[in-house]
Amino acid sequence: RADEAHRRLSSLSTMAAWRGLLRTRQMQADSAAKAACSGEASCSRLQTVERLSESLRLLSKTVSEVTGDSGYEPALREMAARHVPQTLNDDAAAARLSSAALATAAHAVAEKELAGLRAEAALTQRFRAPQTLAVLRAARAVVEQADNFLPSSKREAMRELLELLDAGLVEAGPMVAIEDEEDEDYV
Repeated sequence: RADEAHRRLSSLSTMAAWRGLLRTRQMQADSAAKAACSGEASCSRLQTVERLSESLRLLSKTVSEVTGDSGYEPALREMAARHVPQTLNDDAAAARLSSAALATAAHAVAEKELAGLRAEAALTQRFRAPQTLAVLRAARAVVEQADNFLPSSKREAMRELLELLDAGLVEAGPMVAIEDEEDEDYV
């Protein structure tokens, strides 16, 4: 009887630890996405997108480590046998869905950067364009990572974001100043 109670407690402890990891990462990702969209970030747009990328990397790493653990499936079976209530698969799925919020936030930051480029005078656009391209490329990488991390049934929105970012890259690309180009105003 004591042995059974110990096994149940062990299963409960394992479930609580894994659930805590998944939920903590999910909350961190949601918080990062919210901060990026609200403009609360006290850094450049590129740094904001890089932070979103890091949040997505940590989120995907945590989900992979928990669900990919060699003891995960046996632990789930053990929990079921011991009648330990758990929602680990649901928690992992919810964490995966948080990647969409990170991708959407990265896209929103990139759109703001592109709008800023469009508002620049023609002369200064070519000097701002490299920064805008860097933000667009970084945002595209976040959306691609999220697309790869999400279940296939949730990927359509990511593909739409990728198309929008690609259009932005095409728009901003020609505005980049060519380094060898001589400008008569500076001679």
